[in-house]
Amino acid sequence: MNQIHAHLKQAYYKAYETESLWVARNEFAKQVQSKIPLVSVLIPTHNRSLMLQERSLRSAVTQTYENIEILVLAHGCTDETVDVVKQFSDPRIRFVDVPRQKLGYPDRPDIQWFVAPVKPLNIGCRLASGSFLSVLGDDDIWKPNHLSKSIQYLNNRDLEFVSSLTSKINDDGEMEIIGRDDLNGHVVGGVSTWVYRSYLKLFRWNIDSWKNSWNRPNDYDLATRMINRGVRMGFLNNVGHVWEKRPGQEKLGSHDYFDKMEDG
Repeated sequence: MNQIHAHLKQAYYKAYETESLWVARNEFAKQVQSKIPLVSVLIPTHNRSLMLQERSLRSAVTQTYENIEILVLAHGCTDETVDVVKQFSDPRIRFVDVPRQKLGYPDRPDIQWFVAPVKPLNIGCRLASGSFLSVLGDDDIWKPNHLSKSIQYLNNRDLEFVSSLTSKINDDGEMEIIGRDDLNGHVVGGVSTWVYRSYLKLFRWNIDSWKNSWNRPNDYDLATRMINRGVRMGFLNNVGHVWEKRPGQEKLGSHDYFDKMEDG
């Protein structure tokens, strides 16, 4: 049943996104573009106020590209997230309270990992007013020139989407450069390196991506759909993002999550 639902939803996306992308491109071509366009930074988060304070928000507000708005998408946060946002005293930061509801999410916690940020990201896309969208995990760090290099790369090559390399601090504390996933013949970096034109918000993050046969994580699902619709995508051979364990984590990313599920 899940596979049937996934196929039907992908068919709907294909019809809607193909036509909507054509319309969006035509509308974009009529507009006068700013030389220093506004970039909307989307940070979905749930009860990681310390990570916001020490990593994501700090690296966002210190970008060399300064014309940004930062949307902290607080997904049912009950910790000090709102206080952390206020402490930054930066008018570019907006706190968005996103109620945490189970409706639409899978029941199994191990599957929820595939789609956890989908609802806040869709809300963030609707609220964003920038000419470009970017995504930053609440426990991730951007290099100071990430946005400036990405925007320059996009504009110089007339691209609609760009991603880049990640500096990963592995479980042994060693640094390695990663971020070249092959999706349908296209090189795509990790989601916290993505920068893309705001009219691509027509591609909604898919809460049912976990039902797919292979591209189950929500970011793989979204990138694959963009590729299939002909979005002009590029890859910047530059490290824009640092990925390392959170305090208390034994392993990076999903490995730590699933190991704890098995122990619990």
